[in-house]
Amino acid sequence: MRLIPSNPAAAVKKARPAEREMAFMTATQARRFLDAAKSNQNYALFALALGTGARQGELLALTWADIDLAASTLNIRRSLSREGKEHVVKEPKSRTSRRTITLPMFAVNALHNHRAAALKAGAITSPVFCTRTGKHLDKKNVLRAFRTVVGRVNAAERKRAGRRVRNRT
Repeated sequence: MRLIPSNPAAAVKKARPAEREMAFMTATQARRFLDAAKSNQNYALFALALGTGARQGELLALTWADIDLAASTLNIRRSLSREGKEHVVKEPKSRTSRRTITLPMFAVNALHNHRAAALKAGAITSPVFCTRTGKHLDKKNVLRAFRTVVGRVNAAERKRAGRRVRNRT
């Protein structure tokens, strides 16, 4: 009805959501996760994520030229983001995000196997982590696969914990 000249709510500061503490896997949890993920098509991606701590978009933008398996290093030079329905490869989040990471041996082994599969499938010119058609993976699908593996590990842990409780009584 526009009876007042301005919106009094416009002067109120918006509440900021509380910052959440990052949750990290312990070494034991990471080993159990990787054991459960071995049969998942994203195993190499999960191993690389755990071994490097790189952002999801940085890993999904990798090309084989960014990886030196002989030197066990990985160069972060770009990041994948989504704009509308399109995947866009762009510069990393900040200038310091461009970096070289030394890979742990379990990640190198996973990448060796992943590269052999990519060569066999003829997808060596595609991004390191890609769909069957050579396109970039969608972040939502990767997250869904991750949550599936985590759910499997959690179910196994609950089952193991239940056995321990029953054996004590």
